[in-house]
Amino acid sequence: MLVGAYVARHSHILIALWDGKTDSNSAYAWGSTYQVIQFRLSGDMVGLPEAYKPSLNPLDLIDTGKVCHFKVSRANDSSRALDAGELALLSPASGIERGKLKNLLAQLPSPELNKINEFNQAVTQPSAQPFNKPILPPTIRARLSKSFQTLITLYEQASLLSIAHHRPTERLIRGMFGLGIGMVLAIGLYGQGNDANSKWFLLLYCLLFAAGYGLFGIIQHRQLEVKYLHYRALAEALRVQIFWQLSGLTESVADFYLRKHRSELEWVRSSLRALCTYNWVNDQLSLELVQAHWLSNQQQYFQEQIINNQRRLTWSKTAARSCFMLGLLLTVGLLLIDLGQLNLSPWLHNGWIILMMLFPAIGAAIDGYVEKAGYDAHLKRYTEMAMIYQRAQAALSQQSTVAGKKRVLLETGKAALEENSDWVLLHRERPLKKP
Repeated sequence: MLVGAYVARHSHILIALWDGKTDSNSAYAWGSTYQVIQFRLSGDMVGLPEAYKPSLNPLDLIDTGKVCHFKVSRANDSSRALDAGELALLSPASGIERGKLKNLLAQLPSPELNKINEFNQAVTQPSAQPFNKPILPPTIRARLSKSFQTLITLYEQASLLSIAHHRPTERLIRGMFGLGIGMVLAIGLYGQGNDANSKWFLLLYCLLFAAGYGLFGIIQHRQLEVKYLHYRALAEALRVQIFWQLSGLTESVADFYLRKHRSELEWVRSSLRALCTYNWVNDQLSLELVQAHWLSNQQQYFQEQIINNQRRLTWSKTAARSCFMLGLLLTVGLLLIDLGQLNLSPWLHNGWIILMMLFPAIGAAIDGYVEKAGYDAHLKRYTEMAMIYQRAQAALSQQSTVAGKKRVLLETGKAALEENSDWVLLHRERPLKKP
């Protein structure tokens, strides 16, 4: 029964060689093929201990999936099935589907599995840069099992992929805001031009406009921003799972992560479920190691991010406010000049008007970039997380039993998963829009 539930729970697609009988009255009822199939389709198995069942939260959706049923016959069955070898696709939503093998197998690929396959293909490509922030020292890592080291390697690869997609996204977004400033400058020069060459500024405006759409198309086509968020989500979830397992915790991150985003990030949860093969095994190594390389490390990280985001936010707001004020001062100045009937040279007058347009445009671009980057929201979340990790270390030192320490680490992991889930939601709610 435990083996069957484990296989059903960790499978992307469950393949069942089954005679089609429920075995409800036989000695094989518990742990039978039929019961394992029902666990996959419904998420529950009668008689299975609570510790091995999915999350007990009544608000959570139960993880289910499809089953490929190949009809077989038992050797000692006198009523040999004439339809042995027939394939049926069992689905929690649509029930039993029968048909040709090719047609049924074509239904198995899904957006979730396609994204997992895309990630698998991405990690096979050689990375352009090494991972310079190891989650554990090499000496400690060498003591772990090969499977555990594979889990750590996937964390590193997911982190590198998120960085690889984040940096070009940032450059392209900045380029779009820069193009917007260039468009304002071009239309200003066109409006103030008095000779035949001014038409070239209008052409420049059109080219910059087209370039803005081109950059947006690159980001959308390559899914740079989406992949950055997804790979970051996977990496942070793997970090929590690694330290939970080192703490001797048997919980799976997949039971607690991304409850708010299951429709769009289900592949992350499904990957975590398949990767976390230790979630029913006590593999405690060292609680002190977990505190040093998880709690202390993350507290330091969030404190550094608080300083960085505060500096960026202060500089950006100051720059945007200064640009708006300069635009206003130039407008008031030109108004006073006109009221005083003072004569300015044409080039000075035209340049003055262009600067009146340009400075507010720069301020608006800076303000828009700050809103897209979410510096203000990040600052609040990072402050909360730094305090959580600080309290976690204090609470851990106050616990005298292993069970108490595990409870602290479990709740800390849940808080980290919730913070990362909210971070994903924050950026998903601020998608890059067409210029």
